[in-house]
Amino acid sequence: MEDNIKGMMIGAAIGDALGYPLEIMGNKNTDGTKIKSVQTFTDWTRVHKNRYFKCTEEIKAGTYSDDTQLTLCVSRSYKNGVFSPQTMALELSEWLAYQTGGGRAVKAAAKNINFKNADESIWYKNFYEGYTYSGGNGALMRITPHIAANVKNKEFTAGLKNAIKDCLITHGHPHAIIAQIFYFTFLWVLTNKLPAEKAFKVAKEECTKRSLKNIGLLPDEWFEKYLENNGCSYEKIEEITMKEFLNKALIVENAIKSNMPEKNLYEKLQATGKFKGSGINTALAAAYTVIKNDRSSFAETVLIPANIFQCDTDTTACVAGAAKGLILGLAGIEKTLVSTLQDTEYIKLCAQALYNGSGHHAFQPSLTDKPLEYYRKNLTEINHGEVLKTRLFGSAVIVEKNMNETLLTARIKTQSPEFTLIIKKIPK
Repeated sequence: MEDNIKGMMIGAAIGDALGYPLEIMGNKNTDGTKIKSVQTFTDWTRVHKNRYFKCTEEIKAGTYSDDTQLTLCVSRSYKNGVFSPQTMALELSEWLAYQTGGGRAVKAAAKNINFKNADESIWYKNFYEGYTYSGGNGALMRITPHIAANVKNKEFTAGLKNAIKDCLITHGHPHAIIAQIFYFTFLWVLTNKLPAEKAFKVAKEECTKRSLKNIGLLPDEWFEKYLENNGCSYEKIEEITMKEFLNKALIVENAIKSNMPEKNLYEKLQATGKFKGSGINTALAAAYTVIKNDRSSFAETVLIPANIFQCDTDTTACVAGAAKGLILGLAGIEKTLVSTLQDTEYIKLCAQALYNGSGHHAFQPSLTDKPLEYYRKNLTEINHGEVLKTRLFGSAVIVEKNMNETLLTARIKTQSPEFTLIIKKIPK
């Protein structure tokens, strides 16, 4: 099973990295042509733009985005098998300085966290503006550590509650919460070597049993504050959203019978276009992709969502990659993808530590050292090879620094254990 858990986490990261180039239309190949499809890992150019400004960033083959960054934040928030919302809050606070492609809800949640005052109750107190309307896939993308940390001891309920707590730090709408319950259960059933179609049915049924109130996690004050912020009770919104989920699950079940092309199913689910970032839409689209491609290779499976126009390519491929990697195990994933992926060895270490309940968070928060945001703001003055003292990750070294006409980037390696942080600054 350990190989399957590694396959799940590596598979999710590979899906993220494969889908990253087409997440935003307009990104370019290294020869300057527009990226129209992705078949494997290659170097590429990311185009950042809004109506006021445009800049470019050179991306190395196998580089992952916010999906994997946040998954690693969750991984480091497990200490000896126990999930710490406080640590996750601190991780989110620092993530803002190195995030790439982060969604609005997660960034808003992270900005609302006070690094010095966050405690273990943060998971039900982070009511930022717009929290009750945040139903995106930003929690779904980081779900795999909750499977990895609880499956060995068969702690389904504990793992599910941790996944929900993690979700509630950043997302308050049932579109995110129901998706979390569904996909956690879907992955959990897959660990029992059951077919993906069976896992889908079990996960769907689990959602109908699990209203947020009857799970018994939250104090009444959360529901009261939800009503105050939204004007409508959580229970009412959950009821409406559950009907939508079940209707869309039925669409998936009919698509399985008719062997509907993924692109058509994604459109029916609204997993393309305006609502592509919905937690429910993404979870159902990814599950269908895995079910339909049960005899396909890992790469063949994840490249489907990575290439669907107007889909949330990186997250859908990430979520599908988690399930496909779990089914095949690390040994079943194409070796060239595994070897090229950014931080492969560190992700394997995370998976192994989570599965064995040992924990591997080598760093203790320090209020005397600098936040990453300090170094990002002062990136112009920091030299290649310089050692940084960070408040969450300990010592880290600038191993690469690049500047083009519009963007300054630095690749940072933490020490013991080693993983990559990339920070960016638009020079004045």
